[in-house]
Amino acid sequence: MLILWSWLVAHKSLIEAFLGGAAVVGIPSRLTLRGQKQAMRLATEESRRALKAQRKQFCVPLLISIHESAPLMAKLRNAHDNLWARQELVFQADSYVKQVNATSKTMQERAAVAGSELSIDPAGQKVMDALIAYWTAQDEYVQAMLQPLRKVQTRFFGKTDRSVLDELAKKGDEKLTALEEAVRLYVESPPDTDQPSQKRQLCALLKAHRLVQIAQRWRKRGTGSGQMKA
Repeated sequence: MLILWSWLVAHKSLIEAFLGGAAVVGIPSRLTLRGQKQAMRLATEESRRALKAQRKQFCVPLLISIHESAPLMAKLRNAHDNLWARQELVFQADSYVKQVNATSKTMQERAAVAGSELSIDPAGQKVMDALIAYWTAQDEYVQAMLQPLRKVQTRFFGKTDRSVLDELAKKGDEKLTALEEAVRLYVESPPDTDQPSQKRQLCALLKAHRLVQIAQRWRKRGTGSGQMKA
């Protein structure tokens, strides 16, 4: 016992540093506990900052891709509503399709990364649901705009009801707002320590696969399919 006590006194400074500044001799144990709690709080804060940065790494690029597709959507809508703009777009379809394919390819790659990360994080389920809802709405909007362009007899003059398009566009904007809010809450939320059940894991994996499928469909259908070519 005497040997142990001598060792503690000799290494007093090291033990103080480890326990957050509390002394070994003559200092109440509550100060030692306070130092430990402070160290744990700092470690927790650092862990949360690291988690926030990690979540941003795959959420932010995906949102950027979505916003990068907005000018392409606007150009397509203008070509639908304005017949002169449509003629121009039809005769420049190759260039437009290349832009769409490049944007969709990047979006598909980022969706695959985000879907993979979100599928293993229980806290990310709302983001995944919001993303699927947004892309489903946007797909409906794109297909409605492309409908008159798919047939030769309506390619140059046919139009979809504008009120229908306006409603679909509004729905897409609402879904995007909901997605951005879901991402914000997800990035700021603390880590979920609950282990996902096997059923939840399977459901998440299926949703992740669906994300990639939707992004792929954007390339294979509609503006990315070459159906606008004259």
